[in-house]
Amino acid sequence: MTSLRVKSGRASLPSVTMALLDLRAGMGRAHLCPSLCFQTVFRRRNGSPAGAHIPPGIGSQLQKEAALYRASLTLAFVTALFLTFAGEAHPGSVLRYEGSPAIGKFIDIANSVYGRSSFMSNVRTKSKGGEDCVFAGTCDIGGVADELKPAILEKGADATLIGKDAVVIVINSNNPVESITLEQLRGIFAGQIKNWKELGGPDVPVEPVITSPVSATHELFKRIVMGGKEFKAKVIEPDPTILLYVSKNTGAIGFTSFFLMASFTGVKAVKPDGREASVSNPNYPLSRPLYLLTRKNPRTDVREFLDWAVSDEGQSFLKTIFVGIK
Repeated sequence: MTSLRVKSGRASLPSVTMALLDLRAGMGRAHLCPSLCFQTVFRRRNGSPAGAHIPPGIGSQLQKEAALYRASLTLAFVTALFLTFAGEAHPGSVLRYEGSPAIGKFIDIANSVYGRSSFMSNVRTKSKGGEDCVFAGTCDIGGVADELKPAILEKGADATLIGKDAVVIVINSNNPVESITLEQLRGIFAGQIKNWKELGGPDVPVEPVITSPVSATHELFKRIVMGGKEFKAKVIEPDPTILLYVSKNTGAIGFTSFFLMASFTGVKAVKPDGREASVSNPNYPLSRPLYLLTRKNPRTDVREFLDWAVSDEGQSFLKTIFVGIK
């Protein structure tokens, strides 16, 4: 029977196809001759002549062995199918990630290019979940897209800074406004500026929308922009829904992570204090650090990934969507 071995990456289609054909043929042969095959196997084992009688119980044993053989062929056939259609093979360990959806985007990229481990991600709990999971033991790596609280490090977490994310201010693409000061943003999201004509825009009511209070994006905007004032805005979840809402409403304005912008049409980023958000602008006023959290003295495979994330290779991938540390 054809042997299928995959050392790394994907098996070639011709080799997998030949293996599948051979496996399928073997499965067919195993089902064609239940009694004749049992007799042939027994006689070959014992040197018996063609007409020799097979003792009771031996036939039953041979039937069990044949059934096991057919099951093994089936398993091999399914495995070969999986190798044919699966993506890149990950020969190493599986690392559990939980936390920031922004950092989760980098984890998705790493899942395709890192190669030494694969990843299971949970971004529903956002940065708060990235802080909690490390101590709860429900993740190997937590992601926090914000300044770290001192208590996190005091409890025994290790933090690795991998980059910075920009929080962009988004408006409808039909809105002609190009730049807004931080003071004007505060007035918009506190409910004090109510019409775009106050900002040189159209005579359209302003509709501010914000992320959930548990979002690190929410926390950053509140800390840098709001100056102690409370939000008076509609809460929309999850974050990408903000972009969808803004694209459908001319008067809407919201904020979200920079990396999400590339996948949406009908929206544009305005410049806070005249500064443009980009992956190469470390001085953008609405930026936040991106941290990977672990327990102290993490496993070797976790440590190796952290080292890769801050290496030249890892940073080259991170800087396609964020500001790097190198």
